[in-house]
Amino acid sequence: MVYKDWIDDFFDENWLEYGFAAREGEDVDHTLAFVEWALGGPCKVLDLACGVGRVAIPLAALGYEVLGVDFQPDYVEAARARAQKVNSGARFDVVDMREMSYVNEFDAVICLWTSFGYFDDDTNLDILERVLRALRPGGTFVLQVINRDWVIRHFQPYGWQWAGQGRILEERRFDLDESAAITDWTFVKPGGGQTTKETWNRLYSWHELKRMLEDAGFVEAVAWGAVDEPLTINHNAIWAVAKRP
Repeated sequence: MVYKDWIDDFFDENWLEYGFAAREGEDVDHTLAFVEWALGGPCKVLDLACGVGRVAIPLAALGYEVLGVDFQPDYVEAARARAQKVNSGARFDVVDMREMSYVNEFDAVICLWTSFGYFDDDTNLDILERVLRALRPGGTFVLQVINRDWVIRHFQPYGWQWAGQGRILEERRFDLDESAAITDWTFVKPGGGQTTKETWNRLYSWHELKRMLEDAGFVEAVAWGAVDEPLTINHNAIWAVAKRP
């Protein structure tokens, strides 16, 4: 098995400066539209692996009571600074999803931008069980991950993207034994310096993810490709919506 605990090494100042910068142009409005549609209106929300608050802050502006958590203290500080700048009511805390211990506290938990699948299957299942316990009965879990079936059909071994004043090169390979995307990320900085980091991400087809959600105790698990649009292999992301009984 290739899996290793890579997140401490990868999510450092390089991702804070260049990774989030490369993703500032992603469609946050589209993401918010789906979350609002799935949740049905303002409620108490846990944003799991919130990063710098790209979703938590605008979600709070829509009337939701939001707590964003991330394992990386620097990202949490950046999120707090962003929230303070716009006088947001969103709160942020340092929490590793593997150690999350909330019980019956939230109406909804959201986990976005493929922030799930960083670990082996047993650990990923344990995280889902922790999410279930964090929800109040009848609560909703919204999980957005890249669609493995789409990745296989559209696999590209290389990709460049702008990241603020720098660039990021992705060199990708796919481990069919583990159904994992392994990527070498080279952060090319202004002036020519560069740093390379590796990631390992377990990718799921919907039937696998649905089974895992059910094994964790969720019910009514449904997959969407967009708002009111059932998932197909032509959607690059799975939007999974499931309930705590």
